Amino acid sequence: KIISLFLCLVGNGFVLFSSIKYNSVRLDKMSIHIVRSLCVADLCQGLFQCFPKLVSLIAGNRWILGEGLAVVVFSTKGTFLECIYCWCACSLSTRYLAV
Repeated sequence: KIISLFLCLVGNGFVLFSSIKYNSVRLDKMSIHIVRSLCVADLCQGLFQCFPKLVSLIAGNRWILGEGLAVVVFSTKGTFLECIYCWCACSLSTRYLAV
């Protein structure tokens, strides 16, 4: 869990930073927008799903982050990913329909 969270933060942060600051990703605007959106979605997944579960694991399999965050972490798991995948599919299909 620690390695996957670290790679998530570093990898997605690097892609976002390089595409925004230096414009180093050479794609059309729509593709860059999709890549950035996926990076943000993956960062949110890492911060709101992996990080709280990692803290719980380190604390000895006890949930110490409060009931409010438990509701957010455990209720958004399926719907969060499904919305991201549906949005990406719609974005890709609209892009190719416009061409």
